[in-house]
Amino acid sequence: MNEKTRQCIEEKIERILREFRFSSRSKEHPEECPNYPRQKPCHDIPAGELNCFFCVCPEYDNTREEGGCCISNPEGKWFYHPSHPKGRIWDCSDCDHPHREENVRKYLGALFGLINCEFKAYGTGIVKICENDSDFQDFSGYIDP
Repeated sequence: MNEKTRQCIEEKIERILREFRFSSRSKEHPEECPNYPRQKPCHDIPAGELNCFFCVCPEYDNTREEGGCCISNPEGKWFYHPSHPKGRIWDCSDCDHPHREENVRKYLGALFGLINCEFKAYGTGIVKICENDSDFQDFSGYIDP
């Protein structure tokens, strides 16, 4: 990738990050989310740090009826309910991984080839394995019960 292309992609990523910050989005597009007019973020992250680009987590495993987490993030948990066909459903409301700006930047950087990552299929989603990137957490030790 030449330097001009890299710079253009980096500028676009920064624009996406700015435009999808909760603090910006809630003022400019209050109709897009029920939390925007109330100025109440859906995750326990300061409004200026919460990024809404991945409103729906790219790591949510929708191949199973009860859901799950493709990266087995320990901040997620099972919500048990007898009326659900499987008796439980994956609840990631405590997880802020895809809503942290630094993680959104890395996802987009990997998508556009700025970060050297290998993408492997996992159900209908993808799992990223990135070289030399210690900030991407490895949650593989956490197993689905």
